[in-house]
Amino acid sequence: MNTVIAADIHLSMASTRIIGQDAAIHQIERAIRRVTSGLARRKNKPLASFLFTGPSGVGKTETAKAIAELVYGDIRRIVRFNANEVSGEGSQWRAFGPPPGYMGSDTGGQITQGVKRFGGRCVILIDEIEKGPQEIFDGLMACLDEGYLQDASFDERISTEDCIVVMTSNALVDDECAELTEEELRERVVNSKATDPRTGQKISRFRREFVGRIGNVVHFRSLSRETLTQILADTYLRETAVQIAINLQLLAPDMTPKALGFLVDQVGSGRFGVRGISKVLDEYILDRVLELPEREEINSKCWVWDFDEEEGKLILVPAFTTSHGGFLAMYRQYPQYSKEVVAQKVIQKYDWLFEKTKDEIRRRLALKKAVGGLHRLY
Repeated sequence: MNTVIAADIHLSMASTRIIGQDAAIHQIERAIRRVTSGLARRKNKPLASFLFTGPSGVGKTETAKAIAELVYGDIRRIVRFNANEVSGEGSQWRAFGPPPGYMGSDTGGQITQGVKRFGGRCVILIDEIEKGPQEIFDGLMACLDEGYLQDASFDERISTEDCIVVMTSNALVDDECAELTEEELRERVVNSKATDPRTGQKISRFRREFVGRIGNVVHFRSLSRETLTQILADTYLRETAVQIAINLQLLAPDMTPKALGFLVDQVGSGRFGVRGISKVLDEYILDRVLELPEREEINSKCWVWDFDEEEGKLILVPAFTTSHGGFLAMYRQYPQYSKEVVAQKVIQKYDWLFEKTKDEIRRRLALKKAVGGLHRLY
């Protein structure tokens, strides 16, 4: 499998969408274009290496998945290791394999053997690296400096010259870090403190020589309310609305600004990033839709979610009933447009959702009985 050419690297093209991190994404795209073009390719080094800093749930891990999809052609070509899950004596063996004779030595390391299975062409993702033991950092030094990982179980060197190494860290959460130069950001990383999982003491986990070997240090901002709103609306349409259409034969492609604002309020301040969005959609959309009357009693083809202030809950209203503000559903994105234009955009969302639902049913059921059940959507 060949990597894509430099001009093709646009993370916005990936199926995994990263919203609200334009500066970080631009920096990452430039770095990947340099190496995939061959201009910055270095012998005995990984294809590229990154340290993503910033709060939890702002898109660091999703960006790594997007890189795997665009560079290697498959979002699954990723070897993921959670450094926060390993602590105690010998915990590094999970990553690089225990010595011969120890339990687990017949299978090798999680990272090393994962890279080997992909033929050395994959993203190596180390989540929350600052929470891992020092041995994890030591094992990655050879990868960053010499382009290989050593599997202790089989005394085997596994090349990482065609890999992209991505490490994530929650060590720096201040938005002011986004205004720093990369050199200043590296200095902040070196001076940051993390809790040693063995002693519980605060220590400097990132040694200067380790940070100096990382190709690119990129900071991800915390998410603003505006960004959370955009992500919630996007997640609803692409995931939740599709599931409702498939399982309940009900098309609700959008929501009014009032409903959207209510849901964003439930997500909170955003300190947990996007991870709270799925829970909110489950609790306030899926639970609510299950309380609705039988589908036979609903005769509208297109619905939007609105918020009933008296009842204090979400309700479904026909998309084009002006008394419920249905026409306002799209004004959060297009306030300058007329009602006719907004209505057309709601219809476009409806059409997209209908086609997406058909495709998903066909994929799930391999065309078996799928077409026969679609008539209920009309």
